[in-house]
Amino acid sequence: NNNGGYNNGGYNNGSNNNGNYNRYRAPMAGYQFTQLLEAVRGKWFQNNKVSSEKDAFNTTGNYFSTYQVRQLLQLINSENNRLELAELSYRTVSDAGNFTQLYDLFSQSNRNELDRFIRGTRY
Repeated sequence: NNNGGYNNGGYNNGSNNNGNYNRYRAPMAGYQFTQLLEAVRGKWFQNNKVSSEKDAFNTTGNYFSTYQVRQLLQLINSENNRLELAELSYRTVSDAGNFTQLYDLFSQSNRNELDRFIRGTRY
């Protein structure tokens, strides 16, 4: 039963190589993110942009930095859609501690809503 600690320390403690990223969540590589951003930007209608971003946030294995999420949210005009996407993106964020940097994209009531959502979410 004893595995010598190899599976519960060392490489699995999250503090090696990519220690700044929560639980091995490295954000999407720059070139890949640029392609996504350009694809969303190229959509003519807002609802298509929203759909594309939802798909990106729902794709298993896609992780984003708060800064990447910010760039995506800034392409969305409707604050209600932005809020929904921000909440959806939260579980994909590699640097959840920085997530409050998005609050300036929202009115006070939606900031409060996002804050409630984050406090209620177990990362």
